[in-house]
Amino acid sequence: TCPFFNNGPKGCSISPEYKPYGCLAFNPLEQNVKEEGKCTSDISSLETRENVFDDNQINQDIKKELKLDWDKKNLPVALLSLIQRLK
Repeated sequence: TCPFFNNGPKGCSISPEYKPYGCLAFNPLEQNVKEEGKCTSDISSLETRENVFDDNQINQDIKKELKLDWDKKNLPVALLSLIQRLK
């Protein structure tokens, strides 16, 4: 149920160099997929990505650099907080 899926030979409408990492491991189960629901995640690709990047450390570095006093907020509140910090 991907919003970027288009019926046709390519399926995904986002080119590989711009896909979010979660999409990179989401692959067709069959060749020439022309309908939704024929894809699944390649768990080994997702695990490899998780082993290469330490998201927690990246988040901690950003938090420290921007002097944030919170770990998680809803997106509008987080953006407003970031804008205020960057002024």
